[in-house]
Amino acid sequence: LTAVEDHDQDSEDVSEEFLRQQLTWRNYDPRLDSFVAEQPNGELVGFASIAGRTGTRCTAYAAVHPNWRRESLGTILLNTALGRAHESGSDCFIIYAHGHNIAANAFLKQRAYQPVGASWILHAPANTKFDKPVCPDNYSIRCYAQSQQPEILADILNRSYGDMRGHAQ
Repeated sequence: LTAVEDHDQDSEDVSEEFLRQQLTWRNYDPRLDSFVAEQPNGELVGFASIAGRTGTRCTAYAAVHPNWRRESLGTILLNTALGRAHESGSDCFIIYAHGHNIAANAFLKQRAYQPVGASWILHAPANTKFDKPVCPDNYSIRCYAQSQQPEILADILNRSYGDMRGHAQ
């Protein structure tokens, strides 16, 4: 996965710590939901998984080492993962691909996937100076810990991401 990230520059976290944390995800059993492609010598050249299964939706992921692309491994891995998703009751599949990753987007579009939303990861230097915020009249901003109303928080979060498929999971 590190070689894939080094090549694609998709800002994917492929650290051992993050990958170990995935083992604790709800509705994810790595023994059944993860698949690898290996060379005869045992070298890992591809990986796919499904996760986030809720109701009939799941999130799928597939990656192939840059030196082994265009050999059908991505298709085989993705189809295998989606087959597992079908077996577990999913019929809607969400796959994230960064907009700048032309190869990944072309691969998915060839398989009838269409963009349904977009998000950006933005950053600013830690020393950036921001103007003091000014709230409009009749509005206030406070820390959630001051209100402790989970139904309001749930409503805000659900409506904030309502147009972005996958965030309802």
